[in-house]
Amino acid sequence: MLLHIVLTIRAMGPVWAYWAFPMECHCGDILCNIRSQWFPYANINKYVTSCAQLTHITLIYGLHDKLGLLPPVCHDMDVKLPSCLSAPLRMKLIATLATHFNKSA
Repeated sequence: MLLHIVLTIRAMGPVWAYWAFPMECHCGDILCNIRSQWFPYANINKYVTSCAQLTHITLIYGLHDKLGLLPPVCHDMDVKLPSCLSAPLRMKLIATLATHFNKSA
């Protein structure tokens, strides 16, 4: 295959344009979050919706550092939410994060 890489790039364009690894990685994440054998599509829907909601909240309120899904560098796990959040939105965010990370609210 390495002998044909130049021809492949000329025919199909750069690798990032047709590489399937990001989609396969996303499907792997979804597959790991299916908890029910009876209702797998409901689990997939919930996982994708929760990820979209967390991403949207992160972008709107600039919480990239606070809601990053990477392990924290320090051992302090306290997350301070901005005071501009309304009470219902704050409760939904806390419930979503608690569910996502398997922690108590």
